[in-house]
Amino acid sequence: MLFQIVCGLIAPVVLYIIGSYCVHLLECKKYPPGPIPLPVMGNLHLLGAEPHKTLALYSKKYGNVFSISFGMHRMVIISDIAATREALVQKATIYAGRSKSYVAQLVTRGYKDIAFMDYGPLWKVLRKVGHSSLKIYGEGYGRFEKLLTKESKELHKRILDKSNSPMELKTEFGVAVLNVICFIVFGERYQYSDPAFIEILTTINNIVSGLSNTTAVDFLPGLRYLQFSEIKKLKSSLVIYFRLLNDQLKKHKKTFDENNIRDFTDSIIKFSKDETMENKFEEELTDEHLEHVIGDMFIAGSETTLTSLLWLIIYMIHYPKYQEEIFEEITRVIGENRYPQLSDRDSLHLVKASIKECLRLSSIIPLGVPHKTMSDTTLIGYNIPKNTTVIINHWQIHNDTNHWKNPNEFNPHRWIDDDSKFDATRATSYLPFSAGTRVCLGKTVAETELFFFFTRLIRDFKFEGVPGCPLPSLIGKCSITLAPEEFNVHVTPRINSLMFSKNVLPE
Repeated sequence: MLFQIVCGLIAPVVLYIIGSYCVHLLECKKYPPGPIPLPVMGNLHLLGAEPHKTLALYSKKYGNVFSISFGMHRMVIISDIAATREALVQKATIYAGRSKSYVAQLVTRGYKDIAFMDYGPLWKVLRKVGHSSLKIYGEGYGRFEKLLTKESKELHKRILDKSNSPMELKTEFGVAVLNVICFIVFGERYQYSDPAFIEILTTINNIVSGLSNTTAVDFLPGLRYLQFSEIKKLKSSLVIYFRLLNDQLKKHKKTFDENNIRDFTDSIIKFSKDETMENKFEEELTDEHLEHVIGDMFIAGSETTLTSLLWLIIYMIHYPKYQEEIFEEITRVIGENRYPQLSDRDSLHLVKASIKECLRLSSIIPLGVPHKTMSDTTLIGYNIPKNTTVIINHWQIHNDTNHWKNPNEFNPHRWIDDDSKFDATRATSYLPFSAGTRVCLGKTVAETELFFFFTRLIRDFKFEGVPGCPLPSLIGKCSITLAPEEFNVHVTPRINSLMFSKNVLPE
């Protein structure tokens, strides 16, 4: 009797799995070639700890555009720059959509941000609001440079206090980067001991950790129940996060003066009130949308910039000759009596090349943010159905031997021409900020921040491995970014750094 009951309960589930699998196999025929999926899991079992590298291997077998199943969801993988340009540039609006995601839906309260909202009129409004609001930090260096100077001064002191002994940089860089974001967004620079800053820092760190631990539930929905505690912790952090965003928006609205735009939040309030804005729909644009435009700056801006800075230091440790060449360039161009400024950027060719090379080699978002087709389309001759999720393998694009010689090596000179000048046109296969309609909004701010912090760090300090210990790993760990493993460094102040520390650093 018990056996019959169990069979009666299990049989419908088994039949459903078999039926779904058969339907999925038929659906796979509509897509470019790729590996045959298993029931339920699809091809997830093949990906391993470094899915970007696994997908790169499969492209050798199936071509630069192929398909693969994440659970019972068939996706298209793009593995070279030519197909990527066709999708993101030539057919930009067709590939501008975003697929549904359980985790993204939680973080954005139903896709109310710029990063994960599907393509449409409201997204265009939010994109315009965000882009216009960032112009105050991307055009004209004065305001941005002041806040970067103040933060780099504090970072200098904190590193100097711990120099000449093994130290961990993630915390030091993390608080500096987050404080810059706080100033951009809220117009406030916090003391590191301020409870309000600690709450922001803790909340952002908890959300990043939660996202890293729960992404698989998008492809295997049953994991929502097996990972219930992780999802519960993420939701708890999001409650605090939403409250922080709401409090700041309310505070800014109460003190808003359209003739005195203080920061990014003021700016989005101003542009949201612009009745002449094209394609604006008053009834749809809510405070929650504005809060998530702010939130995108925190989640995306802080983690990616921090990760890039850490990789820059790791490459300096592994390639000390380049570290010394960069230092020599800084002292030759700038002299010894002042610090580098943003206006020096075009004269510091090797610095610019090193940052570009770091963004290429580290590929901190190796598979980017998935796109979705808005209609039936084609790609290099293959038919791609409407609502297909499309993943671009940025890591493979940045390691394509057809475009890069010895791509696994850090070599900033690949960006330098015969006249010893930085040459951006050498980037024939380069996509750290995506492209087309969905290109990263914060690209200019991120590159400016990286230049400022990196140049001043190399100007002030020499970074080396800890004596007697292995050098930091060059293999990253996959989470929401391709981040370095935890590492310590030995930091030695340069002579001029000690001299400057005894005087007032230039504001």
